Amino acid sequence: MCTTLAGGDIDDKQVMLPEAPSPGHVSDRQEVALTCYLSVILAMARSMRAVCSRAGLIYGDRLTRLPRRLGFEATPEALAESRQVLEVELAEYTEATCAWLDGGSNLAREILDIVGGLERSADESQNLHAAMLEDLAEQMAESAEVDTADDVRLSLKRYALGLRSYLQRQNQESRSSLKDLECRAAKLADWLARSEPAHSTDPGTGLPNRPETERQLEACWHAGRPVSVLIFEWSGGEALAKQLADGLADLVRPRDVVGRWGANQLAVIFACPAEEATPRAGSIADWLGVTVTVIERLPEETLTQLVNRIEQLRPAEPVAAPF
Repeated sequence: MCTTLAGGDIDDKQVMLPEAPSPGHVSDRQEVALTCYLSVILAMARSMRAVCSRAGLIYGDRLTRLPRRLGFEATPEALAESRQVLEVELAEYTEATCAWLDGGSNLAREILDIVGGLERSADESQNLHAAMLEDLAEQMAESAEVDTADDVRLSLKRYALGLRSYLQRQNQESRSSLKDLECRAAKLADWLARSEPAHSTDPGTGLPNRPETERQLEACWHAGRPVSVLIFEWSGGEALAKQLADGLADLVRPRDVVGRWGANQLAVIFACPAEEATPRAGSIADWLGVTVTVIERLPEETLTQLVNRIEQLRPAEPVAAPF
């Protein structure tokens, strides 16, 4: 399913973004407590990015949105919901970070095991080399006692076969161990590269870049829930990208993933069917003054097929954002 909407296509009387309620009277103590609570959430978000930028990019961004929403609606219900969201986010972040760190530490252990194997192999090779030389010396001593040229030739042939077998064994063991070591080292280098924030972040907006957005889409995909992808487009180039990214992040739910998809495209991953995502997407497009296309995962569709279908879309002509 695919639906394209432009700003203004949704009846404002039917679907409107929630307005901030008039703040009720709160005591100074309540105000201080709320400020501390919001500050702690932001500190957690910063820590997430610092401890493990790979997982912190997504979870830190989600937590950053909570204070924005609570600043407009700090009702008891909203605070209780934020606490539940915070607990879930911390648990998921912990799990993702542990999995990420375990991946790197397991690779390091494998490399250490291979290096240890090479050291043991070197010791064995020295022992084998000494045994080989001792056997060769014995054979040479025996050959010195032969009487005919034929016996000498047979002895020399035996020496040659023994030396060739020894060298072949050494080469095979060395090549196998070094190839395995190079493979693990390459994987560790890739793990280290992916741990850098620049590997997953779009420099123009600070959002997850296209590969990271696809990785988040894959994670939602394997969760087994309905998935809809919202592609927001605009004209005006890179100059508006940061403003639209910040505006879009403020208008979606904390657990929705916002990322950079193309030059003039931002993507939002909604874990819901298209019929539920479309009204909300239309309201956001109207608010930002851009176009949006809603793409829903089809039954039996693979992730690659969904990404290809997004690439093949011919959305409506993007409109200029009113920034």
